[in-house]
Amino acid sequence: MTAAQSGQAAIPLIINAGMKTAIFEALDRDARHEWERWAYALYLLGVERKGGACPTKLGTVLYYRENGQRYVDLDECYFWPLGDPAETRRPEDIDGYRLAGQGAYARRFANGIVLLNPQEDTAEEIELDREYVDPESRHRIRRVTMAPQSGRILLIREGQE
Repeated sequence: MTAAQSGQAAIPLIINAGMKTAIFEALDRDARHEWERWAYALYLLGVERKGGACPTKLGTVLYYRENGQRYVDLDECYFWPLGDPAETRRPEDIDGYRLAGQGAYARRFANGIVLLNPQEDTAEEIELDREYVDPESRHRIRRVTMAPQSGRILLIREGQE
């Protein structure tokens, strides 16, 4: 958040420093998908765009292995038209994104919302303030259950997936 808000170039990585990409590549696709959505939601909680440019980037592993073969796989979530952040909080006020009475966080964007549940052991049932479209299922939803340490991206209109 600090780097993004001060216009500094930074590249947070979705894998731990020193973690060999082969470990991440070997995750089954469902586990990788969940890990990537979690990491992307964390990144989106602090990202800023000024004039359409964003000095911070998210580093991800583009490969997965299956049956001894290596494939390129960039998660579809990076292409969803979420738009620019519609609200910004300073790093010292990150809890301003926390939903009232819950452990989950939400940040609004021009075309949707990012939800994040950082809790290790507690799922969160979130009642949304409006109807959103889940770009994965294409269902319209007003309530979502967030598993522990999970992230979700929801869009405002169905035609924007």
